[in-house]
Amino acid sequence: MEKIRVSAPSTSDLEAARAWLNRKNVDSERIHVLTFSNNAKRHRKGCICHCTRYTFDAESYLELEPNVYIVDIKLCALEATADLNLSELVEYYFEICGSYALGTSDETQYRKRPALTSVEELRAFFSEASGYRGSNKALKALSYVREGCRSPLETAFVTMLTCPSQWVA
Repeated sequence: MEKIRVSAPSTSDLEAARAWLNRKNVDSERIHVLTFSNNAKRHRKGCICHCTRYTFDAESYLELEPNVYIVDIKLCALEATADLNLSELVEYYFEICGSYALGTSDETQYRKRPALTSVEELRAFFSEASGYRGSNKALKALSYVREGCRSPLETAFVTMLTCPSQWVA
């Protein structure tokens, strides 16, 4: 954990992360990096740094290969509060708690897959992170989410039932 806390992404770190993502057929044009101080931020092409002052336990980081880590889906969901408005956050939480994944921008289909997390796991994580910037917003968004949706159409239908009418277009 200490290695993560004091690290800043180097060019070789970013290349290793891109190589790993490419082997998994994941678009790696932009890589988001979590750093712990403004001094650790790196302004490199294709690298978007997010700074946090909070530390999380080692289970919040998954080591892909030596010196390449990704954040756990629950921490990623919490970090998303900085970039998404409340209705977008609800949609994102529906997707990660559902049993489908949307295709890439050039695909119109979705694919079936197991849920990445559950509403209860997210609620527990967000509650433990009280005081973390965005935790209240995350808990509010989560109050509208139901898990287990099997398609984007099912998510849209459930969203119409659970969310304020001004969100549903």
